[in-house]
Amino acid sequence: MKWYQSLRARMILAYAGLIVIGFLMLVLLAGGQISRSAAEEYHAGLAAQTSIIARGLIEPLEHYAEGELSQAALLELVKGYGDQLGARLTLADDHGRAWLDTEGIASDGNLSVFPEVRAALDYRVTHESYADDKGRMKLYAAAPILTEDGQILSIV
Repeated sequence: MKWYQSLRARMILAYAGLIVIGFLMLVLLAGGQISRSAAEEYHAGLAAQTSIIARGLIEPLEHYAEGELSQAALLELVKGYGDQLGARLTLADDHGRAWLDTEGIASDGNLSVFPEVRAALDYRVTHESYADDKGRMKLYAAAPILTEDGQILSIV
């Protein structure tokens, strides 16, 4: 009698097949959860880093507003933060209009149309992701830069 005709061999193959299929399903499920978790952690980390940058820019922006710091010096400082983060940083005024950009192309439009900027104008730090013109997803975060009395100096 051939090995593939025996009942014992067929049962062993059936159980082994079920174990392999179960293991593959578990790998797919766990991989998806790990991927989602890593993406969520990255998004939350970017929002936290944006908040830290906002706190770091309070004093330089106050000096800039008082005329003690030039816009070029402020831009170099903001570029330094952007280089550390590996991201483009834009500063907007308390109405959502961009006035300083690390890539030198500050938008003339009103950034308050974006949900993350609207949230920053409401004193919240948040993030959103959008597809760019090439279809790649990009993550954006915004945080208010506040004075000691709670007024918005700028949005980063």
